[in-house]
Amino acid sequence: MELTLAFLVRKLGHITIYLIFTLLIIRALQLHNPRFKGVNYIIAFTVAFFYALSDEYHQSLTDFRDGRWMDVGIDSIGIIMGISLQKGMRIYMNRQQETNRFFKGLFFGILFSLPLWAMIISVFLWML
Repeated sequence: MELTLAFLVRKLGHITIYLIFTLLIIRALQLHNPRFKGVNYIIAFTVAFFYALSDEYHQSLTDFRDGRWMDVGIDSIGIIMGISLQKGMRIYMNRQQETNRFFKGLFFGILFSLPLWAMIISVFLWML
């Protein structure tokens, strides 16, 4: 496996897509069942993780593609980052009663997930 800029961009794309996918799952679960916040995070992780598994399995069945466990792991990083971003936003927004609390919550959520971003960047740099 050659480490190129295109490879890094594709993998960061996977992380970003699964981060957004997880945020959407959490949002849908919270609209449906707002009282069980912790369970919603577990369900969101499970759904997104099994979707990543099924996607890699599907890729293993098609020509010119192959399913890899490493891709499931990279997708899982995006899933965990989505959960931590949502959790960080929720912690901040529950503390604030301002009208513009969404953007401050988003900022706090990003700060909450910074250790994961630092880990991802350091792993990619280490692989170079």
